[in-house]
Amino acid sequence: MSSKPRNRGVSLTPAGVKRLRDRMIEIAGEEISDKHLATLAGVTPENVRRYRQNKKVDDSHLIEAALDKVEKPWTQLVVATIADVNESTFKTMLNCEPKDTVSIERVTSALGLGPCSVVDPSDWSRFVNNQPEFKGELSNFQALIHRKLKRFVGRRFVFDAIENFFSTNSNGYFTIVGEPGIGKSTILARYITDKQCVGHFISREKNKVETFLRTVCNQLIDRYDLGYTSLPDRATNDGEFLDELIQKVSKLLPPGERLVIAVDALDEVEKQSKEEVRNLCYLPRYLPDNVYFLLTRRPFTTEEERLLVEAPKYYFNLWKYPKESEKDVKEYIWLFLVDPEFENGLRQWIEARNLSKEEFTDQLAQKSKNNFMYLRCVLSEIAKGENSIYRDSSLTALPKDLQDYYEEHWKLKGMNTERERYKVVIICILLELSEQISCELIADISEENIDKVQLLLDEWIEFFNQEKLEEQTCYSIYHFSYAEFLDKKLEQKKLTVTRREINTKISDYFEKEMDEDDE
Repeated sequence: MSSKPRNRGVSLTPAGVKRLRDRMIEIAGEEISDKHLATLAGVTPENVRRYRQNKKVDDSHLIEAALDKVEKPWTQLVVATIADVNESTFKTMLNCEPKDTVSIERVTSALGLGPCSVVDPSDWSRFVNNQPEFKGELSNFQALIHRKLKRFVGRRFVFDAIENFFSTNSNGYFTIVGEPGIGKSTILARYITDKQCVGHFISREKNKVETFLRTVCNQLIDRYDLGYTSLPDRATNDGEFLDELIQKVSKLLPPGERLVIAVDALDEVEKQSKEEVRNLCYLPRYLPDNVYFLLTRRPFTTEEERLLVEAPKYYFNLWKYPKESEKDVKEYIWLFLVDPEFENGLRQWIEARNLSKEEFTDQLAQKSKNNFMYLRCVLSEIAKGENSIYRDSSLTALPKDLQDYYEEHWKLKGMNTERERYKVVIICILLELSEQISCELIADISEENIDKVQLLLDEWIEFFNQEKLEEQTCYSIYHFSYAEFLDKKLEQKKLTVTRREINTKISDYFEKEMDEDDE
């Protein structure tokens, strides 16, 4: 028998227990879902729906008794019944004793909370978000996926919609559509991690169609042992080889299994010529049974769609689910409030304005318009305390949206002044190279002191990816929307540098390197 101790679960924090108890009082009188009311009353959800439609229901007295219970502060028995856990299980949670993650999820869901609002996020991450090590081509996205899932919350309504589409169609294309920063890439990262499916993330550094085809074809060959020792030259010419592999895999799938290929930021792939009428990334027009594509992209016009297929397709527009997204956004804010990295700075800012954490969460969620990127930037900045550009701002004076945040941050950091011109040069070098590069290389190209470059990269870290490549920490611009913001400023000549100047610095550096190599 192994002497290794068994995993006993996760404990609620004292602050988490207080939040649960406070929520049991707050939730009284709020409208309860049909499902939860049916569970408490011991009737079917259909009877609850009929009752709420003022139709005759034999069990109306049971429903009315249940409604009476939830219109008062919820008792431990009410919570346990709705959450479908034993009352003793809930009591041990309130005593901060370790409990299994399923029970914690059920209890917090019943109270309209998220697990990380009542447990230490790092503990929860170890138990729930224990990410597998990806192999082959998918391992190239390991760092990106890990970063995306660091503060993952909810999105259950999206995953339910995906599963419903896959289970009711023999094949097809399911596309998640949303504005920049609304969480599309994170949803895909979670799905790929949970389902261990084939995946590809299109980024500024990896936006070639050939890169997509190579990555996905190699994953299919490795995963399904298709007998190729290397990709044929024609594999990245067009979509024909990908289509062949998909057809082969479809025939190999055991009953009940699917092939899901997940592709993030489809619309960001490098565009072909205007005469090109093929689908983006050469995605197949026809799909065999049990083959599905899960895609994400920004809102688009009919002309920009470029997805002509003879298969079921569904566009899931995230902005059509404001209530569900707002719930997840509030949970996301709470993760920052309990994160040791940000907790003190946020608490001081909130208390200085005589706000409660709940008031701050509710108001910031409204202001964010359910944009996670906005929250990531604003919360990180607020937490800097005296060094924050918002140290003297009120909650209502915070930026109105993500683009406003970029503009305000740029202005308040003095980036339009000659004094900070060297910082603009550094950032624009990252923009123009569109790849991950080291601090040393940035310093060499910009001809700036390496310590000054590193200081800027550290100070602006929320805007940059940071990844270890060949024992060096390398950087790139984090999000398409920020790159677009900078690119627009360069195009409109609103920066203290020009694109020509930046590209001259880059070309001069590489020409010098080539000359030295030839000597």
